[in-house]
Amino acid sequence: MKPGSLNPARLFFGPIFQMEVRTAGRRTSTYVFRFLFAGLVVFFFAVFLVGNWSSLGMQTSSVARLQQVQSLAPELATAIVWTQYPALLLLAPIIAGPALCDERRHRTLPALLTTPLTSWEIVLGKLSGRLTQALVLAAISVPVMLGARLLGGVSAEGILAASIVTAVSVIQIAALALLVSARSSRATAAASSAFVAFLFINFAPTLGVTLYNEWIAKDLALQPLSFAWMFRTSLPISLGAITVEHFAGQFLGAGPMTTWGWSSIYGGVVTILVVFTAGWRLRAAMRSDPDSVLLLRKVKPRRRRRRDAATGRPADPATPEALATSANTEPAPGLVEQSRASREVSDYPVFWREWRIGIFRRRRSMVYTFVGLVAIFTLVYLNADMTDAAIQYIVAEVGLTIMLLQAVFGSTGLIPHEREARTIDVLLTTPLKPRSIVFGKLAGAMRRLWLAPVCMMLHFLIVSLTGFVRPHILFILPLVMLPAALMLLGTGMLAGVLFRRPITAAVANLSVPISLYAVVPMMMALLQAQIWGWNDDSFERALTAILSIHPFAMVAVSVEGLSLYSWSQTRSSDPITFNMPFGEMQAVTYVIVEVIAGAIQIAIGLLAAGLAARWLPTREGRPN
Repeated sequence: MKPGSLNPARLFFGPIFQMEVRTAGRRTSTYVFRFLFAGLVVFFFAVFLVGNWSSLGMQTSSVARLQQVQSLAPELATAIVWTQYPALLLLAPIIAGPALCDERRHRTLPALLTTPLTSWEIVLGKLSGRLTQALVLAAISVPVMLGARLLGGVSAEGILAASIVTAVSVIQIAALALLVSARSSRATAAASSAFVAFLFINFAPTLGVTLYNEWIAKDLALQPLSFAWMFRTSLPISLGAITVEHFAGQFLGAGPMTTWGWSSIYGGVVTILVVFTAGWRLRAAMRSDPDSVLLLRKVKPRRRRRRDAATGRPADPATPEALATSANTEPAPGLVEQSRASREVSDYPVFWREWRIGIFRRRRSMVYTFVGLVAIFTLVYLNADMTDAAIQYIVAEVGLTIMLLQAVFGSTGLIPHEREARTIDVLLTTPLKPRSIVFGKLAGAMRRLWLAPVCMMLHFLIVSLTGFVRPHILFILPLVMLPAALMLLGTGMLAGVLFRRPITAAVANLSVPISLYAVVPMMMALLQAQIWGWNDDSFERALTAILSIHPFAMVAVSVEGLSLYSWSQTRSSDPITFNMPFGEMQAVTYVIVEVIAGAIQIAIGLLAAGLAARWLPTREGRPN
């Protein structure tokens, strides 16, 4: 990097930053996101205020009224912090992921080489420009929390610490998205990879400390490590500690540096390294781009595998002799027959193409993934107590989360990518019907979800054969998980048809599970407790109906009802019951409820895919 380019104003607020901010300011979606986010924060504040207003008027003593107001402020601050934190962690990589992917897809990346900008100036300009949108969303809730502090019960240090940890987390995950975007060609893949990398960076040290203390230190009689390392190396855990100590009023006995200071420094150092690596990878990608080679003439020539038979030197494949040789060479008959057989696509070419696309692009990635999974499960089986309920819950919920994230991002970019490659017009001019195109892509996306459920089913097959879980779980879990995945795939296809940019479609599809699985149950609980005043029976009936289509809740209920733990003295001959909010359900009733809930989710997914097939020609300017 040149010494003159170390000016912070040039690095962070140069021409790339100005372009990103102006481009974002001209998009309607920017203001829609801000309006919806601000409306969500104000709605939380209004629900808490209206719900407690009547109870405040019933208090005759000013002291009791003040105590109730002070107990309201920490609840409000906790709800706002833990509503905006996961939302920002999901939005930040979605916003930053397309930063470099769009440049490569629009073939403007080589043009950046003609400017005096260095690769790090491009990366930092992109990062600061994209982060402006995310940090504006993060700053929306600060006035509300400061207003809650006026009510009492919330410290200024807690608000400051929560804001710093949130900002560092957002910057770190956006930098990771930019790093992946330097090599990736799809924004959705960059966003999902950045989210996985963020979880690994912030929870791998904690997992390592826990495994060392539980398995290595005990067996070898070594000194265990302090659990303060969990706070120092994990931003989400630090935010949880801030919530407990400053909002819930439970003193942890650790100073501010241990609680959130060191984790913020750790996150900042990791972010700096990620940005430096992103700049290096961008420069390598720019120099290896075919269009960039014509501009720079600085890339080393590729290795030539063929050699001249006369001289023994590598032959130039572009020479007339080499082209004539390759043209006159006849392929082997077996290869011709194999090629002809492999090109049989039947009457559904889109389905044939999508079905053949694997989850792994390289065989090396597949080998690494399987070796890692085998190593992780082997360590768990050898060292963990399988009678512990946490093991079964973690495996089920983690597998479900991975599968649903794949469903959310796996279908939203299928139509937009065809549109950006200008091949959607070709498909629509063929005799293929739009329904064949949409449902062929939907089937291929469904097939690519196999890894997480297969690993989870193999785990529960093993634990059911060893007597820790009833074998019925091998039927119940797919009944709960697969309809939710199909519904999100269908809504993703619809979002891909309605929105031209894949990242906008991904945000729209991501709002579906967030609304169904987080916002609706939370709003229902708040309204029941604060405003409506339902009786317990009516509320439990409504909550049971809502949770029946909630895969995370139903997976937990299924694992709890089908587990055989030694501490619970449960026998395999005992009747199977499932604990629902309205009461215990017998196995037959529970299966009927889940079949109905699954049918509703499948119908929603198929309806969304059908609407996508119907509106696809119209959205592409080719009405029937």
